[in-house]
Parts: sequence; structure tokens; C-alpha cells
Amino acid sequence: MINYQTANKSDYKSIAALHAKSWQQNNRGILDDNYLDNLVQEERLKVWTERFQNPADNQHIITGKDKEKLCGFTCLYGGKDPKYGTYLDNLHIAKEWHGQGIGKKLMQLAAQWSQQHYPNQGLYLLVFMANTPAIGFYERIGGQRMEIKSYDLGDGTGRVGEVGLYYWEKPTEI
Repeated sequence: MINYQTANKSDYKSIAALHAKSWQQNNRGILDDNYLDNLVQEERLKVWTERFQNPADNQHIITGKDKEKLCGFTCLYGGKDPKYGTYLDNLHIAKEWHGQGIGKKLMQLAAQWSQQHYPNQGLYLLVFMANTPAIGFYERIGGQRMEIKSYDLGDGTGRVGEVGLYYWEKPTEI
């Protein structure tokens, strides 16, 4: 049984590890192989250490766990964009837990939190256009692609890729 809750400070290492592994599994061919093989784990640990030590006022992280094992998480920034509303910065599910409804449940919990704290705003995220499985998931749960943007891949190569901005005008309908 998966338990969903607000992340606590002790979750930062497991969140960083899942984030890195998810990128290694899902962004091969999008991000640089050297970055994925040698740098992403340390870089994600730095990011999550900072996010937990100095959280933004509008940051909210939700975890899904089976006992103490992290199965998935999402990180939100409420009211980040005047047009699109709350930014869903991360949604990652451990590969062995794919297809069990965890991603959808985390999206629903993210939408509930957003509507509670930032009422009458939408929910949006950015996804690599080459990540077709993720795009398919977001479209199945009602996400509408609003635009495609150029995006610094952030993998140390200076390369730019394309991301789609997916939007839910009424997030509680997820």
C-alpha cells in the first residue's frame, strides 16, 4: 500500500537518488551520456540538499512510499506563473512502480494542494518533447500542450532542446 505525504527533511537523499535514476532511465538520448553516467547523481543531490535546506515559500514536495521505500515524488511551486499558475517542477516514479497509478495520484494530490493554497489557478509543467512516454501520460490525464519552448538542457554541454508546456486549467479534474 502506498502512503502519500508531504516530504520531510530526511527524504532529500532518496528523492535525489530517484530523480537521478529517473533521468538516467528516461532521458537517455536527450541529455548527454557523460552527464547521465557520471555527474547527474551528485548534481541532483546538490539541488535537493539546497531545496530542503532553503525551501522557497511556495515549494511543496509530496512523496509516495511503500513502507519506507520511496516510489515516487512531485515538487511544486505554487503560483509561479501569472498565466499558468502552479509549476509542477518534478514528477518521478521509480521504474518498478510504473503503471500502478502512483503518477496520477501524485498529480491529483499536487492539484489539490495547488487549489487549496493558490485557488483558481492552473497547473503546468515542462516536458522534453523527445520524452514521448511522459507526454502520453500527461495527455491521458488531461494535459493540454500550450507551447513548445527552447530549453537549456542543463547537462553541461550548452545544448538546447525542446520542451512542451503542458497545462491543466482546472487541475482538480485530473
